[in-house]
Amino acid sequence: MRRLCGLLLLAGALVALLALVRRSRRATSGLARVLPPDVEAAIAGERPALAQQRGRYHPARLIASDGRLVHAAPASAVEPAPLVLYSSWHEPLASERDLGSDGDVHPSLVAAEAYARALVAACGAGDGAGAAARELWRGWEHVDGRTIGAIELVLDEPAAEMR
Repeated sequence: MRRLCGLLLLAGALVALLALVRRSRRATSGLARVLPPDVEAAIAGERPALAQQRGRYHPARLIASDGRLVHAAPASAVEPAPLVLYSSWHEPLASERDLGSDGDVHPSLVAAEAYARALVAACGAGDGAGAAARELWRGWEHVDGRTIGAIELVLDEPAAEMR
């Protein structure tokens, strides 16, 4: 019963997020949206070609770019699967300093993760509602004077493998 309530709560949060996406699409219906290549790849269900990566990539159902939700794929009615969220952040490189190879301190990746965690909180995970978020994959690179950071989180039922 507890698991069913948690799934219903998660489904309700997903419906609310889909309503937000529909509303934003209506607001920008006349404007051509140009999305970064990593976001286009994520929408197509492919792993973004970022120079440095860690973890195992999975196709995402919710895709966010630079602090806004840009795509939501419908949930499969045949086989329920955990909700995977992809979030990326793109910004100009302020200087030519080397940002290092550690994805934990990469500024664009930190921003992408913060937005992803905010979306997770909006879905009700982490508040005792029965769902939890864990990281699946992260990628980052510097290209053409810009930094790119992306992360994937999965919303699961409570599990022993939480890190």
